[in-house]
Amino acid sequence: MPNFHRSYVATSWGRKQNVKGNHVEDIFSSHYWPGDTIGDHLVFALKYDGVRLSSLKIIFESISENEITEYIKSNPTGKYARRIWFFMSF
Repeated sequence: MPNFHRSYVATSWGRKQNVKGNHVEDIFSSHYWPGDTIGDHLVFALKYDGVRLSSLKIIFESISENEITEYIKSNPTGKYARRIWFFMSF
């Protein structure tokens, strides 16, 4: 099932939203860039995309558990890191 919401970071300033039927596409300015790690991108997705659990399952199966664990250890009290850990544990 495709995600109904997609977000992109562009070099332009400002935020733009396009609605096409049941799909929403958000384009954020460069200062929204989440970072380079998978954990950073998962946090961005949880904040802005309303990620489906089925999508998270596919992501967790596709990446190294060590990558996620390192991200969680680097930010153990962060609310999104705790959510990622919760979703990963299923």
